Amino acid sequence: MNALIDQLTALRLHGMATCAQDLLASRKPPSLTTAIKQLIDAETVVRQVRSIQYQMRIAKFPHHKDFATFDYSAAAVPRAQIDPFCSGQFPQDAHNLILVGGTGTG
Repeated sequence: MNALIDQLTALRLHGMATCAQDLLASRKPPSLTTAIKQLIDAETVVRQVRSIQYQMRIAKFPHHKDFATFDYSAAAVPRAQIDPFCSGQFPQDAHNLILVGGTGTG
Protein backbone atom coordinates (compact mmCIF):
# COMPACT_ATOMS: atom_id res chain seq x y z
CA MET A 1 0.00 0.00 0.00
CA ASN A 2 2.85 2.38 0.78
CA ALA A 3 4.30 1.60 -2.65
CA LEU A 4 1.16 3.02 -4.26
CA ILE A 5 1.41 6.20 -2.21
CA ASP A 6 5.13 6.45 -3.02
CA GLN A 7 4.44 6.04 -6.75
CA LEU A 8 1.72 8.70 -6.72
CA THR A 9 4.03 11.06 -4.84
CA ALA A 10 6.92 10.33 -7.25
CA LEU A 11 4.59 11.23 -10.13
CA ARG A 12 3.76 14.47 -8.29
CA LEU A 13 0.13 13.45 -7.86
CA HIS A 14 -0.02 14.78 -4.30
CA GLY A 15 -3.79 15.15 -4.20
CA MET A 16 -4.24 11.56 -5.30
CA ALA A 17 -1.63 10.35 -2.80
CA THR A 18 -3.45 12.00 0.10
CA CYS A 19 -6.82 10.74 -1.08
CA ALA A 20 -5.45 7.23 -1.63
CA GLN A 21 -4.22 7.14 1.97
CA ASP A 22 -7.73 8.00 3.15
CA LEU A 23 -9.34 5.45 0.82
CA LEU A 24 -6.95 2.68 1.87
CA ALA A 25 -7.54 3.46 5.55
CA SER A 26 -11.34 3.41 5.26
CA ARG A 27 -13.14 0.38 6.67
CA LYS A 28 -15.58 0.19 3.78
CA PRO A 29 -13.75 1.04 0.56
CA PRO A 30 -15.84 2.58 -2.23
CA SER A 31 -16.40 0.98 -5.61
CA LEU A 32 -13.60 1.24 -8.16
CA THR A 33 -15.46 3.88 -10.17
CA THR A 34 -16.18 5.97 -7.07
CA ALA A 35 -12.58 5.64 -5.86
CA ILE A 36 -11.16 6.74 -9.21
CA LYS A 37 -13.52 9.73 -9.29
CA GLN A 38 -12.49 10.70 -5.74
CA LEU A 39 -8.80 10.42 -6.66
CA ILE A 40 -9.24 12.58 -9.77
CA ASP A 41 -11.34 15.14 -7.86
CA ALA A 42 -8.72 15.36 -5.10
CA GLU A 43 -5.92 15.90 -7.62
CA THR A 44 -7.97 18.54 -9.45
CA VAL A 45 -8.56 20.49 -6.22
CA VAL A 46 -4.89 20.35 -5.22
CA ARG A 47 -3.81 21.57 -8.66
CA GLN A 48 -6.32 24.45 -8.57
CA VAL A 49 -5.09 25.52 -5.14
CA ARG A 50 -1.45 25.32 -6.25
CA SER A 51 -2.25 27.31 -9.39
CA ILE A 52 -3.87 30.09 -7.36
CA GLN A 53 -0.93 30.12 -4.92
CA TYR A 54 1.50 30.35 -7.85
CA GLN A 55 -0.45 33.16 -9.50
CA MET A 56 -0.60 35.10 -6.22
CA ARG A 57 3.15 34.66 -5.72
CA ILE A 58 3.95 35.77 -9.29
CA ALA A 59 1.62 38.79 -8.99
CA LYS A 60 3.72 39.93 -6.00
CA PHE A 61 0.78 41.50 -4.19
CA PRO A 62 2.14 43.29 -1.12
CA HIS A 63 -0.67 42.00 1.13
CA HIS A 64 -2.99 39.02 0.82
CA LYS A 65 -6.62 40.10 0.95
CA ASP A 66 -9.70 37.92 0.74
CA PHE A 67 -13.32 37.97 1.84
CA ALA A 68 -12.58 35.66 4.78
CA THR A 69 -10.63 38.48 6.47
CA PHE A 70 -12.61 41.39 5.00
CA ASP A 71 -13.62 44.05 7.56
CA TYR A 72 -17.28 44.60 6.73
CA SER A 73 -17.61 47.22 9.47
CA ALA A 74 -15.24 49.51 7.55
CA ALA A 75 -17.12 49.12 4.27
CA ALA A 76 -19.56 51.72 3.02
CA VAL A 77 -21.60 48.95 1.40
CA PRO A 78 -23.62 46.54 3.59
CA ARG A 79 -22.46 42.93 3.89
CA ALA A 80 -25.65 41.61 2.29
CA GLN A 81 -24.73 43.49 -0.87
CA ILE A 82 -21.12 42.22 -0.89
CA ASP A 83 -21.76 38.53 -0.08
CA PRO A 84 -23.11 37.56 -3.53
CA PHE A 85 -19.78 38.60 -5.06
CA CYS A 86 -17.77 36.37 -2.69
CA SER A 87 -18.76 33.24 -4.61
CA GLY A 88 -17.40 34.58 -7.90
CA GLN A 89 -20.66 33.69 -9.65
CA PHE A 90 -21.27 37.19 -11.06
CA PRO A 91 -19.19 36.71 -14.25
CA GLN A 92 -21.11 33.54 -15.11
CA ASP A 93 -24.36 35.44 -14.54
CA ALA A 94 -23.07 38.16 -16.90
CA HIS A 95 -23.12 40.84 -14.20
CA ASN A 96 -20.55 43.59 -13.99
CA LEU A 97 -18.64 44.65 -10.90
CA ILE A 98 -16.95 48.02 -10.65
CA LEU A 99 -14.76 48.77 -7.63
CA VAL A 100 -13.86 52.35 -6.92
CA GLY A 101 -11.42 53.59 -4.31
CA GLY A 102 -8.68 56.04 -3.61
CA THR A 103 -5.06 55.53 -4.57
CA GLY A 104 -3.52 52.66 -2.68
CA THR A 105 -6.78 51.00 -1.62
CA GLY A 106 -6.17 48.05 -3.92
